[in-house]
Amino acid sequence: MALKVYSFGFENYWRDGQNRFDFLITWIIVIGETVTFASPDEFYFFSNGEWIRYLLLARLLRLIRLLMHVRSYRAFVATFLTLIPSLMPYLGTIFCVLCIYCSIGVQIFGGIVNAGNPALEATELTDDDYLLFNFNDYPNGMVTLFNLLVMGNWQVWMQSYKELTGTSWSLVYFISFYLVTVLLLLNLVVAFVLEAFFAEMDLEASGNSEEDDKDAGSGKGRKRLAGTKTRSQRVDILLHHMLSAELDKSHSSASSDA
Repeated sequence: MALKVYSFGFENYWRDGQNRFDFLITWIIVIGETVTFASPDEFYFFSNGEWIRYLLLARLLRLIRLLMHVRSYRAFVATFLTLIPSLMPYLGTIFCVLCIYCSIGVQIFGGIVNAGNPALEATELTDDDYLLFNFNDYPNGMVTLFNLLVMGNWQVWMQSYKELTGTSWSLVYFISFYLVTVLLLLNLVVAFVLEAFFAEMDLEASGNSEEDDKDAGSGKGRKRLAGTKTRSQRVDILLHHMLSAELDKSHSSASSDA
């Protein structure tokens, strides 16, 4: 790294994002090792050289630079970054639904799961530390609902809370949550992400076939910047086409029925 800075100059070296990444990783390791060996023994956390072994694993992050030279991987990362703003309405909707269900869950199931409840022995919550996920307070409720959102064993909580409450109405809470968040909202996000990635890969492949090898230097840099700008626009256009196609189908079916 020092030779590259000396050869190119710091200003030219810092222009490249990969060089900045390499610079930060290297200095984190250097500062960590310096603090470890320079700290007195009474500062056990800093003087203990055991944790420096884990810090050295940060050097493996420099291998990401090699992946950035692969065109398909670079397109993958760029598409993922441009997808984040477009996904915010979906993710915000999921978060609002989680907040609503968490408020309801705390009011209905709050205080049921505790160490003094003998009914817990007849449930599956005592296995695999499921007792840590409960609706006794709002933070625990949000963590529990997030587990229900991403994990496949949501029926464990559903059946256990049915037995703890002694009523089948608790099934309505968990089944409705699964239908709204997992089957509807989460699948919509997954479908949009996959469609955007496939469309971007197709556009990247078609662009590679039409790309001329004589483009180099500043022209190539301008082309890369233009591609970064248009990639975000393509994601927004893709979202518009996905939703407009469904709206056109529903509108045509409604007009035919009329």
